[in-house]
Amino acid sequence: MDDFQKARIYSLSAIKPQDVYHVFSKNSHKVTLGGTLRSFLRYLFKAGILINDLSVIVPSVRLRKPVPSVYTKAETGLLLSGIDTEKSAGKRDYAIILLALKLGIRSGDIVELKISDIDFQSDVIEFTQSKTGVPQRLAFLPDVKEAIRSYLSSGRPETHYPNLFISAIAPLRPVTALAVSNLITRHMKKAGIVKAGRKCGGHALRMTLASELVSEKTPYDVVRKILGHEDTASMKHYVKFDIEMLRSCVLEVPPFSGLYAAYINNRKGGK
Repeated sequence: MDDFQKARIYSLSAIKPQDVYHVFSKNSHKVTLGGTLRSFLRYLFKAGILINDLSVIVPSVRLRKPVPSVYTKAETGLLLSGIDTEKSAGKRDYAIILLALKLGIRSGDIVELKISDIDFQSDVIEFTQSKTGVPQRLAFLPDVKEAIRSYLSSGRPETHYPNLFISAIAPLRPVTALAVSNLITRHMKKAGIVKAGRKCGGHALRMTLASELVSEKTPYDVVRKILGHEDTASMKHYVKFDIEMLRSCVLEVPPFSGLYAAYINNRKGGK
């Protein structure tokens, strides 16, 4: 491998454990390097080039999974209050954002919602999730119901499309998932919300709802059903939001011992 040559190791039979650690530590793509390096060292061992199988000492590195983007109640309050609901586009955007933020509906499902999916008498929204193909029935919250009613009565343009949400300008057509992401981003920017590395599409609003539900001690299984997750394994992701629960699992750091304790004491003595 080129990594060994760059480390000035030209004889494969002379590779030592410290050389493996050196090459691994200097590489910036440790996740992909691990498998390649193990296979290479295992081959050298089987071919008799190396006396010992050094593949077993290659560290394992898991791909870091980022914590989902969420926003505070203050930030979502700014987001909603900054939308001009006197305008048709504002009525539409307000209703779309509430569906994602209050009911956790995916952007792909929001744009596929039909007027016939709305039952004002029973106060429910019924649709089939495009991602899972599983039917979903969600109870209306008062503010969501009022926002959709307002949009239908004085915001939605006349069109032959059955979709609930229609573009505000010609050519009139159903809004797209990309349009939903763009309008959320636009309203966040208008409200002065600093993203600080966070995503700001419909998924971020879904995760914000999940975060709020978990912080209110809503059982994980209830959160799963509200968000329309079928796989019970998805509940493990909600643990990332439960900061107080995670704090209760923290273990005390054990005192230093053995060679490491001697190393630390020597370092302190050298100061």
